[in-house]
Amino acid sequence: MQTFRGHPVLLDFFTSWCQACRDEAPSLEALYRQARGQVAVVGIDMTISEPDIGAVDLFAQTYGITFPILLDRTGQVSDTYQVQTIPTVMFLDRDGVIRGTASGDLSYSQLASGILPYVPVNP
Repeated sequence: MQTFRGHPVLLDFFTSWCQACRDEAPSLEALYRQARGQVAVVGIDMTISEPDIGAVDLFAQTYGITFPILLDRTGQVSDTYQVQTIPTVMFLDRDGVIRGTASGDLSYSQLASGILPYVPVNP
């Protein structure tokens, strides 16, 4: 199991059929590639609302997603994080504390400015 302990984490709650999620996917992937090793980017597909599980794989292939995607099959994860709209992005500091939340199609600069302040600076 991959651990994100000690790293800032960007959680992206999405579905494959959501147009704003599709629009945002390239920016998330770019941030993941740019900040690899400093920031964890994790997609959480709200699988309970997907037409079928294959839609998630097709989404990842279509947008060249290489960051981890977790499946929220029951809706429990999105309920726990109180996700009301999709896409929703949450910015967690390296201690796992939610420091910000944003909804809608975010640009690369919006995503980066939301998470990079929580990247520890090496002395």
